[in-house]
Amino acid sequence: MSLNSENPLSRTSSLPPSFLPGVAATLALWVVWDCVVQVAKFGKPTIVAKMAFPVFRAVGGLLLLHWCWAILEHFCNHLRINFVYLLDLSPKNVSSPRKIFDEAVNESIVYLTCMLLYYKVLVGGFPDWIPAGWYPLILVSYTVYCLVFPWRQRKGIWWTVGRVLSSPMVSVTLLDTVVADMLTSLVKVLLDLAWSTFYICSGDFSRDIEGEVDAQPGDWETSVLYSKVLAPVVVILPLWWRFMQCLRRFYDTGNRWPHLFNAAKYALAQTVTLFGAFHRVYYHGSFQSGGGGIVRRGLTYDVLWVIVTVVSTCYSYVWDVTMDWGLGRPSKRFLNDRRMCSSDVPYYAAIVADLFLRFLWVNTLIPPGSGGLLSLPLYLNAFLMVMEILRRTFWGILRLENEQLRNTQGFRRVDVIPLSFSTESQHEYRDPKNTNNLKVILEVSLVAGLVIFLSIGAVVVADGIDEGT
Repeated sequence: MSLNSENPLSRTSSLPPSFLPGVAATLALWVVWDCVVQVAKFGKPTIVAKMAFPVFRAVGGLLLLHWCWAILEHFCNHLRINFVYLLDLSPKNVSSPRKIFDEAVNESIVYLTCMLLYYKVLVGGFPDWIPAGWYPLILVSYTVYCLVFPWRQRKGIWWTVGRVLSSPMVSVTLLDTVVADMLTSLVKVLLDLAWSTFYICSGDFSRDIEGEVDAQPGDWETSVLYSKVLAPVVVILPLWWRFMQCLRRFYDTGNRWPHLFNAAKYALAQTVTLFGAFHRVYYHGSFQSGGGGIVRRGLTYDVLWVIVTVVSTCYSYVWDVTMDWGLGRPSKRFLNDRRMCSSDVPYYAAIVADLFLRFLWVNTLIPPGSGGLLSLPLYLNAFLMVMEILRRTFWGILRLENEQLRNTQGFRRVDVIPLSFSTESQHEYRDPKNTNNLKVILEVSLVAGLVIFLSIGAVVVADGIDEGT
C-alpha cells in the first residue's frame, strides 16, 4: 500500500485494465450483501462482533488512504498544483494517479477476498479447509509486504516517517508536516494496528474459530493495559510529534507567528486526550468520597471536558480555513483573491464540510473506554475513520494549493514556483490508435453491464448457498 510506487501485480497482470475493477466491484457488492444486508434482513451474525474486525478495519483504513492519495494526485494535476516540487519529491519515484488506482484495485481484491472468506468460514457458509483466523494473518502479511517492498521505492516514505518520529531533533520540511498531520488523522487506524499486532503475535488468530468468545474487541479495549496505557499513548503521540514540529519551526525561524499559535492548537488537542485518559481514574477517586458531591464533581469534570473540546475544535477549524487554506477573508466573500479552481463551490463546500468533520475528528482524540459525555458507540469507529481520512484528503489539496500560491509558512525561499503539467505519456490512459470516442463509450458501457450482471449473479448464488446451508 505504498503511496507513490508501483505494485508488482499491476506490472505483471495481463488482464484488460477494466477487468480487475469489475472484480473488485463484484466482491464489494458481495461483502455488503453478506455482512450488511443479510445481517439486517435475516439476523445473521455481524462481522463487527468478530475478533478480527479491528484487523480488517485497520487494513481498510490504510487501503482507503491509498485510494485517497491517488485522488489527491489527480486533483493536484487537474489544478496544476506542483505537489512534486512543493513536497520535494523525486519525480522518478512519483507514480501517476492511474498506476496508484491500479495498485489500490489489486489491494482491494485481496482485502475483500480475505474478509469474505473469513466471515463465510465463521458462519459456516464456506468449508473450513483453512481456519478462519488465518485469513486476517494472510491479509496482514500481504499488507506488510506492500508497505515494505520493493524497498528502493518505499524507503522515501519511511524515511519521512522516521523524521516525524524524531521531532524536534531534525529541521522540518513541508512534507514532514503533511505526514505528521496525516498521522493525527490516522489515530483510529493506529489503534487498530496496535490491536492487530497483539491479535497476531499472541496467537489469537489461530483460536479465532466459530463460537470463540474470549478476547473480544470490546473486552480487550476496556482492559487496563489498553485503555489506560497503550490507547492514550497511541492517541497522543501524533499530536505530540506535530506539536514538537511547530516548536522546532519557531526555533529555526524565530517567528512566534504562526508557529507558536499553531503549537497551541495541538496542545489543546492533547488536553482533550488527557481528559479522556483520566476520566475513569477521576471518577473512581470521586466515588470514594460519597454523598451528593460525587455527582457535582463528575458533572463539573464533564462540562470542563466539553468546553476544552469545543474550544480545541473551533480553534482547529478556524486555523484550517484561514491559515492552512488561506480562505475565510470577509472582504473576498470568505474566500481569497487568488485561487486555482475556477469555481467557488468547492471552496464553500470544503469550509462547511470541515466544520462538521472537525467535530467528528475530535472524537478520535478520546481513548477507547474513557466513558463520559463525549463517548460514542464502538461500531461508529469505522465511520469516524473513513470520514476523517476523506476530510484529510480535501484538506491536503487545499493546503498544497495555498502553499503554492502564498508560501504561508515560509518553507521556500521564493514565492513563485512553476505550475504542474502532466508528464505522463498518453498511452498510459488510452491507446493512441483508438481515437473513436463512440467506440470507447460503447466498450465502457459493455464492461459496466458485465460487471453489474456478474455482481447480481454473485448475490443470487450467495443467497442460494446460504439458504441451502
